Amino acid sequence: MKRYIKLFCILILPFLLSAKPLTISNEYFLVKTDSLSPSMTYIYKGETVEGLKDSTLLIFTDPEAYYQKHYSIYCKDYMTLRELYDLYPRAASLNYFYEDHTEILYKNKKYISLKHKHVAFTGGAHPNTISQHWIINRNTGATVTFDDLFIENAETGIKSLLDEALNKMFAPENIKTRLFSTDYPVSSDIYVMKRGVIFQYDPYEIAAYVYGSIEVFIPYKKLRSVLR
Repeated sequence: MKRYIKLFCILILPFLLSAKPLTISNEYFLVKTDSLSPSMTYIYKGETVEGLKDSTLLIFTDPEAYYQKHYSIYCKDYMTLRELYDLYPRAASLNYFYEDHTEILYKNKKYISLKHKHVAFTGGAHPNTISQHWIINRNTGATVTFDDLFIENAETGIKSLLDEALNKMFAPENIKTRLFSTDYPVSSDIYVMKRGVIFQYDPYEIAAYVYGSIEVFIPYKKLRSVLR
């Protein structure tokens, strides 16, 4: 029996969640007859992951369909700027861009960690960036949630560990001077790595934009009491 399990892991398991790189980009001009007019650019760069059971993860299972759907939405929204452009033809902020990046962050025999980063610039001082992560069970292709990974009411214990880790990250200052509030929530946007779990916060979620995406690493050995 052990021999057959070993053969399964070596020969079959890697194909349950295989990936292939993919890049798609397109540019949509505000004035279709003028290639010098402002434009909206949409770029997808990432990996197609096969074997996922979560049908909502279209960006990984069928990125071309995801791309076409969102490109169409962005084009329609962008065309609402045409009247503004006619009034202010030199408005630099009319050049928009959207980017979707996906990647495999980590994988072992049991789990795979996926990331989707969405960047959008629609005028203003800077782009906005949102990231989302998933943990996938490689044997089943199913998504592993926060509640699957941690016991009930684990947030209290995790919060103290996050405080400790963030104080080290912001040393010699502390989280009282860097975060909007010390009463921030425990992030459910998590992914696993070889030695621990990453808790991720988007820009503006718990701190100013200048700090970017904040990723807090907590080793498994410190999470032992709250892990399932």
